[in-house]
Amino acid sequence: MKWHYCYLSKEIIDINELKGFFEKEGCSIDSFRLVSVKEGEIVADDSLLLSIFSFVAKEKAAGNEVTFVISHANDGWTEMMLHSIAPKYYPGQVSFMSDLILKQMSFGDFSSFAFLSALFRSLPEELLETGKAYLSAGLDAKLAADLLIVHRNTFNYRLNRFIEASGVDIRDYHNAMLLDYYLRMRVK
Repeated sequence: MKWHYCYLSKEIIDINELKGFFEKEGCSIDSFRLVSVKEGEIVADDSLLLSIFSFVAKEKAAGNEVTFVISHANDGWTEMMLHSIAPKYYPGQVSFMSDLILKQMSFGDFSSFAFLSALFRSLPEELLETGKAYLSAGLDAKLAADLLIVHRNTFNYRLNRFIEASGVDIRDYHNAMLLDYYLRMRVK
């Protein structure tokens, strides 16, 4: 699974230094995209995660504050969270979209429901029920299949269809939380 590691820095970050840091860490990176000398995006798998924490700590020790938002995609909501919620509540830290949405909701701000709705509202009810059962089963596919009273292969097929249709791999905890927030807030 690919993650979008979007960052915002107080100071200028040398892109070659950034790339060199991750190369030295042995990370496999798919792409870099610079928005400005203080902002960018790295697309990579989850093997980059530990190195992101190391990079943030290194920058903090050098007097720079770098804030990362990790998301399943880089879209308008990720950018908005990177510029508004993350620096306000998690400056110089690494956070996932699910962390930021939860923080937002804890203050009574449910504006991210539009983002969640865009991800999940067009899914057929059968696929939403598949996702809901998977969450209820603690991300255990065998137990979820039992809850739905379907064969394990049928469940896996439906789960894969859910992931393909939504673009959100709920086998990852942070992405599963996005679905959980959506299911709790939607009105049938």
